[in-house]
Amino acid sequence: MSSTRKSGTENSISLASTITIATKLLLVSALAVVAFCVFAIPSHAQGSLSLGTLTTNGNPSSCNNGDGWYYFNNNFAIVAMNCQAATVSNCSNLGVTTSPWAVTIGYPGTGW
Repeated sequence: MSSTRKSGTENSISLASTITIATKLLLVSALAVVAFCVFAIPSHAQGSLSLGTLTTNGNPSSCNNGDGWYYFNNNFAIVAMNCQAATVSNCSNLGVTTSPWAVTIGYPGTGW
């Protein structure tokens, strides 16, 4: 019978050497993150941009369900929605040129 032998040296990796390698990699990674944080160039805004203006029109009133406004159900109690008419304008910083917009904001009425 013939026997097979492995030629060359065998490298055995023990658990202790694996932990040592992982610890060193973790340490180097942590130092790299700290270095990036310390030497990062802070960015500052060059002033504020206006996002537009919201102006309310008139007083809030009960929403008309025929316009697609529905009742809000809170703990099995039906509560009517209130509606507030408003106008959105001055949105040129957003790249929007079709301003002003008429909007309606709905929110739960009393009993909420």
